[in-house]
Amino acid sequence: MRGFFSTLRFRIILIVFLSLLPLLGMILYVNFQQRREAVAEMEENLHQLSRNVSMFQKRVERDAHQLLAALSRFPEVRRRDPAASSALFAFLLQKHPQYLNLGIADLQGNIFASGLPLPGPVNCSDRSWFQKALKTKDFALGQLQIGRITKKLSLNGGYPVHDEAGQVQAIVFAALDVELDRLAAEARLPHGSVVTISDFHGTIMGRYPDPMPWVGKTMPDSIVSVMQPQGQGTVQTLGLDGVSRLHVFTPLGEMQEGFVSVDIPVEVLYAQANKILFRNLIALCGVTILVLLLARFSGYLFVMRQINILVNTAERITAGDLGARTGLTDKRGEINRLAQAFDNMAEVLENREAELEKRVRERTAQLEATYKELEKTSQEVLTLNQEMEALIMERTMSEMALGMAHGIRNPLFVIGGFSNRLLKKATLNEPARNWAAAIVEEAKRLEQMVQRFEALAQRKEAFFTQEDLNEIIRDVLDMLQSEIKGNDIHLIKAFHPQPIIGRLNRHLIRVAFTHLLRNAIEATAPGGEIKVTTIAEREFVLLTIQDTGKGMSPEVVEKVFEPFYTTVIGGTGLGMVFIRQIVDEHRGSINLESQVGVGTKVTIRLPLRFEEPPHLSMQTVEP
Repeated sequence: MRGFFSTLRFRIILIVFLSLLPLLGMILYVNFQQRREAVAEMEENLHQLSRNVSMFQKRVERDAHQLLAALSRFPEVRRRDPAASSALFAFLLQKHPQYLNLGIADLQGNIFASGLPLPGPVNCSDRSWFQKALKTKDFALGQLQIGRITKKLSLNGGYPVHDEAGQVQAIVFAALDVELDRLAAEARLPHGSVVTISDFHGTIMGRYPDPMPWVGKTMPDSIVSVMQPQGQGTVQTLGLDGVSRLHVFTPLGEMQEGFVSVDIPVEVLYAQANKILFRNLIALCGVTILVLLLARFSGYLFVMRQINILVNTAERITAGDLGARTGLTDKRGEINRLAQAFDNMAEVLENREAELEKRVRERTAQLEATYKELEKTSQEVLTLNQEMEALIMERTMSEMALGMAHGIRNPLFVIGGFSNRLLKKATLNEPARNWAAAIVEEAKRLEQMVQRFEALAQRKEAFFTQEDLNEIIRDVLDMLQSEIKGNDIHLIKAFHPQPIIGRLNRHLIRVAFTHLLRNAIEATAPGGEIKVTTIAEREFVLLTIQDTGKGMSPEVVEKVFEPFYTTVIGGTGLGMVFIRQIVDEHRGSINLESQVGVGTKVTIRLPLRFEEPPHLSMQTVEP
């Protein structure tokens, strides 16, 4: 399956999908705009509803003012006759159904006459219309409220009743039906909309449709907490029925005595937009399938068929058939030009193979002609190889003998010394003394064996070959490159431009130079320099290692080549001695210059040609 994603067919399909992405984006954008338009339509309907409420208040203010002013002059009302006034009010309610109730209250707010039967003592002194009418002695319109007699949402107005002396004797009032259903219908709200009128605390005073179960309840805190600080806006949250709704709210009327809000289930609000989105997505899927089928067919016809021919031809050429060709001779189109270039390449390869076969045949003939000559010299080469192997074996035995002698002597010296000291102790018991004596005796035997190994090694001649000094120095520098960089030291290399070929012992030169270079690294502080120089002078070569380290005093320089002299804690004091011995074996000289705080410079001068002595000892030394 993973291989399919790397095929050309998949890439064609991917291009088709990418080309359809703008269309998908356009569909989603249109759906987004339709949702915004649905919300904007809800907001406009709410504003229309709010305007209807304001117009209703103005109409009520005009009509109620006229009616109440006329009622205040009726004799029954001026006499404050409860029975006669109630009968009058009941008669007028039948003639004017837009009023929910008509009534009159004394100056303490106690209602003593009403067009609707009183459920008991009712006081209206806390109502805004009553307080305003009593204060201004003129008509006053109150806020939307739930009537204490009608138990319905109403808008009340009050008018003072004067006596002959012009003093206020009572307040006549009218409660008008808000007719929320008619106001909502005039606002042309979408189907499924719910209109709610609430006070500033979120208490529902009116609702359309189905007001009875909801009047008196409090709207969810998620809505009230947004309505109170903002005044108007939109919020999506769960309603009292637990359904996700979009709430659009605005202050109620010109006096802003509460809020009017319209909410609708989200799925209802966006139903038309979602329907169009679903239809567009289905159409897009159909177009995508159709385009993919066309892409598959046209891709095979115009692309994959030629690609398959190219692949098959390449596989035949890989199998060795250099005469294979694509056969695509039409030079129009990129793939056809690629096929033509491929055929040209195959032809070039075929011609080169023919030429190569010809050259191989000629070369084979030459090799056959020289084969007999090689057979004549094979015996001589075999003899030389045997001599070389014997020489290498002899040299290896010598180095092993010296290595074993050097490795055994030091611990043997410690063992023998401590054993002799134990024998000299008077308090040593007899078994322990016998054991110590046995250790001393065996140590002497090992000492004799070491001497024989050294004698055997000293009888071997030193092994010198033609070597390039520059190459040996480069090998050591490469080996210690990480150590140099790790100490933040700048390395300067100044080699002779030509190879410096001389009779050298490669191993010993590596040992000597490694030791000197490590001494320079240890002496040089971070940020310092080490310079390595090689100079060829006729029959000699100069090797210089110069550092900018801490340097040495003249007293230390004078003793540096003395055995066992060292300024390093834990050092053996033999490193510079071995280096001097190696230089001596090469018939060379070594010179050391140093100054405290400036650095140290070591110069080695070696001859490029010299005769080996008949019995020159060779030591295996570790750096």
